[in-house]
Amino acid sequence: MKQENIWKKSVMTGFMLLCLLPAGGCFGLAFAEEAEQAQEYIFPESDGEYLTEEELAGLPLQVIAYGKYEIFARRGMLFQSEELQNYFSGQNWYFGFIEEEEFPDSLLNEIETANLQLLGEQEEALSEGGYQTDQEGFAYDLIEAYLAGEEISEAGPAENTGEVPEGREAGEEETDQTEPESEAVAETESETVTGAETEAESET
Repeated sequence: MKQENIWKKSVMTGFMLLCLLPAGGCFGLAFAEEAEQAQEYIFPESDGEYLTEEELAGLPLQVIAYGKYEIFARRGMLFQSEELQNYFSGQNWYFGFIEEEEFPDSLLNEIETANLQLLGEQEEALSEGGYQTDQEGFAYDLIEAYLAGEEISEAGPAENTGEVPEGREAGEEETDQTEPESEAVAETESETVTGAETEAESET
């Protein structure tokens, strides 16, 4: 009996020491999981804390827009947009089960509703009509950089507008339309010589 009590005390002591370890114990694991989860969200606390204009200042349009849609994604919205559905389907926390047109606003709490309004206003301020999804060649590079904690400028990488410069087809590379100076001079001299020869023949 005495040996059994000693064994139990040893096990309990070992467990308690394990939990007290900052990185490998119970608390360490809990903190690590919380940090990992935070990195998966654009705005980790948008369902429980009010966002501010200061937090959003300087963020690119795509980040603002995705942060807005993230609030709906948390509540299980299935997006009609291929771009958004593909993105959120790749998030470990996402489980979509409500069609976008059937999504009830009653699922959103007061804080989420306020954050949606702020994000929508900021999105509209950055681009009239907001971020346009499903543009040709859409990408998630900017979002991934933001989630990775990389420093991004106010404009960020080139925004995904889908616009093609006038006079150029999609995918066509821009080329220099000006001829090299030497070629232009040579062409002019050739025309001058040809004209002189023609004039001489007509006089004879």
